[in-house]
Amino acid sequence: MKAIVLAAMAFFPLMSSAATLCQGAAHNHRFTVIQKGADVEVSLDNENLVKYSDLKDSQEGSLKISGRTLTQIVVENTNVDDFLKKQALSRRVVLAIIAGRAEYEEDQDLWQSYAGSLLSSLKCQ
Repeated sequence: MKAIVLAAMAFFPLMSSAATLCQGAAHNHRFTVIQKGADVEVSLDNENLVKYSDLKDSQEGSLKISGRTLTQIVVENTNVDDFLKKQALSRRVVLAIIAGRAEYEEDQDLWQSYAGSLLSSLKCQ
């Protein structure tokens, strides 16, 4: 009986090593795919602060403004490995994130390339 159990365990070495966090970077953005309970959270964030237009008021002076935009999408009831194996669907999620960000607005012809770069940059653990 021990031999059967040990043999069965040899066929499933990846069960305990399923990816729970994947991170990458491309085009000055950080890209993350992370397991959050039963769901997967996909996020895109600026690597560095972005300089925005200063706010000015004739009576109060001005404020120098910079910031970063974080976009997150939750994919329900899946895991990181299954999400990434569904290449067409995971690419569509990344495209939805890109489409919702102002800095990509003028580069619509490059969205597929950007999505591919982000997905291929992922390193999983």
